[in-house]
Amino acid sequence: MTKHLRLIINLLIICFLLSALALIIPPSAGVTTVIIDHNITDTNLGIGTVVYSHPVNTNRLDEGDQLLDFSDTSVHVSKFTGKEGLFKAKETAEKVYITVPLIGYISIAAHSFEGRIILCLLFSALVVLYILSGILKNDEEDDMKKIRAQNLLEFANSKSFKNADSDTSEFLESTEHKDQRPASDSSEIISDDETLANTIQEALEKEIDRNFYIKNEDNMPEDINMSKAKSVTIPENMEIPSLNYGDIMEKPNVNNTSGISSRPKETISCREKTVALAREKDLLCRQAAQLVEDGDIIYIDSGTTCRNMIDYISDKNVTIITNSLRVTARATEYSNLNVISLPGKLKTDTLSLVGTDCLEYFKRYNIGKAFLSCSGISVKNGLTIASAEEYIIKKAVIENSQENYLLADHSKFGKVSLMTYAKLDQIQSVITDHILPKEYQEQCDINNIDLLIS
Repeated sequence: MTKHLRLIINLLIICFLLSALALIIPPSAGVTTVIIDHNITDTNLGIGTVVYSHPVNTNRLDEGDQLLDFSDTSVHVSKFTGKEGLFKAKETAEKVYITVPLIGYISIAAHSFEGRIILCLLFSALVVLYILSGILKNDEEDDMKKIRAQNLLEFANSKSFKNADSDTSEFLESTEHKDQRPASDSSEIISDDETLANTIQEALEKEIDRNFYIKNEDNMPEDINMSKAKSVTIPENMEIPSLNYGDIMEKPNVNNTSGISSRPKETISCREKTVALAREKDLLCRQAAQLVEDGDIIYIDSGTTCRNMIDYISDKNVTIITNSLRVTARATEYSNLNVISLPGKLKTDTLSLVGTDCLEYFKRYNIGKAFLSCSGISVKNGLTIASAEEYIIKKAVIENSQENYLLADHSKFGKVSLMTYAKLDQIQSVITDHILPKEYQEQCDINNIDLLIS
C-alpha cells in the first residue's frame, strides 16, 4: 500500500512540475504558446488547452499540417488543405507542433489570487502526503527489523543456545546487558532493536559456522512453517533461526559440547571469502540483478559472489530457489520475495545445504534463470569448483535451468579447480568486472555468450 501511494504521489508531483515547465520554457524559447482560457469566446478547443506553434513559410506547408489562427478573443486550429492561392496575402503561417489539454488550468489559476492559493495548497498537500508515505514506509521497515530482532532474541535466550560454547554465551550476555549500563557510558548503550539484533547475529554466526546436519523437510514437526521467507516463523527450540527447511541434528563423529555439534575449522571461512574482492562482487550482483524481471523463478547459488543479488532485486516479485543460508536469511527482510530453501547437510565453509536431498528437490522446480559462481574458469576446463558436494549441486542446476548466468570477477579467470561442473557453451552470459583476455572473448563469440562488464 505504501509503495503504491508513493508511486502515485511521485507521478503527480512529476506531472505538476512538467506542466509548469511546459508553460514557462517554450515561450522564453520563442515558441508561440496560446492558452485557452475564459477570455477566449470563439474557439474549437477546450478550456485549459495549450497550443504550441511556430511561424513557417507557407511554401513549406504540407497537406494535413495543423495551422493556428488566433486573436485576443478567438483561437482556431485547422488542417491545411493545400488549396492553391489560400495564402497569397500571407508569406508565413503558424504551424501547430503540439496541443496539450488541461495543463493551461495552472496558468489560468496563477492569474488570480484565489487560484494561486489553491495551487499552493495542492502542492503542499502532495509534499505532506509524500512525507507521510515515507514515514509509513520506515515504520514498516522498523516492524520487520523488530520482528527479526525478537526472533533472534528468542533464539538467543533458548536453552540450546545458552548451552553453546562459553565464549559465545559470554558474548551474548554482555550484549544483552549493554542497554542497562549507566547513561554516562552512552557510547556503548544499544538503544534500538536493529543494533541489538545485529550484535546478537554476530554471536549466532559464530555458532552457525560449524558442522550441522539439516533434516529433510518431510521430517519437520508440523508446527514449523518455514516454506517461504514472507511467512517465516521461528520456534524456540530451533537451532538456526534463518533456515527454511529442517531443524538441527548433531552430525556423527564430531565433538559434542552441550548439545552443539562442532569441529575445528580447516578451510577458508565464508566470512573470509566475503571480504575478498567485496566491492567487485557487489558490482557483479548489481549487474546481474538487471537480468531479473517480475515473475521470474531464479536460482541463486551459495557462493559469496552471488548473495548480494538479494539487495538489488528487493523491489521485484520473484521466486528464489537457493541452497544458501546467507541468501535465505537476507531475503527474510523483503516480504515480496518468495524464497524456497533446499534441504540437506550444512556445509560450513560456504554456509550452504548440500547432499542427495537437494538433488531430489531440484526435480520439483522449473528454474528459469540460474545465477552461479565458480572457483575458477578456463577455456579448456570450463567452470570449475573445488568441492565435490558443491559440484553435484551446481551440475544439477546447470542441467535443470533454462538460462545460466556466471558471475565471476577477474581473479577467477585462468584458474582451474578440482572439478568441472559446466562447459562454456552451457551458459548464456558471463558477468565480470574487467575486460577479458582475447582467448576468452573469442570463446564467448563462438558460443554466443553475452559478455557483461559491471
